[in-house]
Amino acid sequence: MARRGRMGRGVAPTEKAKDFKGTMKKLIRYMASFKIQIFFVAVFAICGTIFNIAGPKILGNSTGLQPISIIFAITVGGALAGPLGMFLGVPIVAVLTFLINKLINYILKKKHIEPDLSIQKIPGLPNGRQTTHLSTNLKNQIQTTNNK
Repeated sequence: MARRGRMGRGVAPTEKAKDFKGTMKKLIRYMASFKIQIFFVAVFAICGTIFNIAGPKILGNSTGLQPISIIFAITVGGALAGPLGMFLGVPIVAVLTFLINKLINYILKKKHIEPDLSIQKIPGLPNGRQTTHLSTNLKNQIQTTNNK
């Protein structure tokens, strides 16, 4: 009875390579005529990976947005409007973030609360990352105005 492979039914038996070294030598000799093309593919792959990692961080520093917001904006913009949406996604999210911050500051000032958002280091975050959070004074002001 013939063996049917690892999973039993429907899987053909595997065959061991007879001359692996010889096959690899032939493949390398054949690929030798494509050295320049392989080199450029490798360079573009490395550059693409670097830019996909560093790009959102650089763009985030220049726009004031978090890198995840930039990735989200590019993805959603591309899904909704194609390449044009990918270009316009980040500026639209930056404008919306600015307008939302202005609205929040307006509401806080209307309640006579000074918006005191400061960049402070939070002890639990790795590598001393900074984040914005409400100071204790501002939290107390919000609680007292809500209690009125």
